[in-house]
Amino acid sequence: MSKVDFKYNIKDNIKIKSIDTNGLIIGYFYGESGIQYQIAYFSDGERKTSYVYPEEIDKIDIKENSGFLK
Repeated sequence: MSKVDFKYNIKDNIKIKSIDTNGLIIGYFYGESGIQYQIAYFSDGERKTSYVYPEEIDKIDIKENSGFLK
């Protein structure tokens, strides 16, 4: 069995590149297609969740985005 290193941790605040929205890591998964992160974000006033690959997200500094998902 191999060790898997996840780049992000649960509760990390992130930027979802494809939709230019901030979100929160709420889980992670490792399967046949590699590492994926489960993210939560708001769109049109609705909370949504999705799985994305590491290259689709960037970590953000909560201090730069005060008031967001503290």
